[in-house]
Amino acid sequence: MYLVALVGIIIALVRWRRHPGVSALTAIACLLYLLKSFAFVFLFQWLPTLRESMHLSWDRIDTLSTALGVFSDIFFAVVLLMLVLAAFSKRDKVTP
Repeated sequence: MYLVALVGIIIALVRWRRHPGVSALTAIACLLYLLKSFAFVFLFQWLPTLRESMHLSWDRIDTLSTALGVFSDIFFAVVLLMLVLAAFSKRDKVTP
């Protein structure tokens, strides 16, 4: 998925002159996806050490992990929404 996001950024930058608004939205969405992926991987790896340093129970860590998962999913939904908006923006209206 990292490679797909990087290819999406490269394609958006190549087509920037032809469709600047759509390309900007696509590049931002792919960049946000990359940042989200790295950030949440780091956060999920950090939770066990947080448990030890703050003396939290496994139930608390499980709750934090669930909350982080929900935030990750919401962030991913925002990225998908941005990509859908980019796909359907600047389209000509078809009249029947």
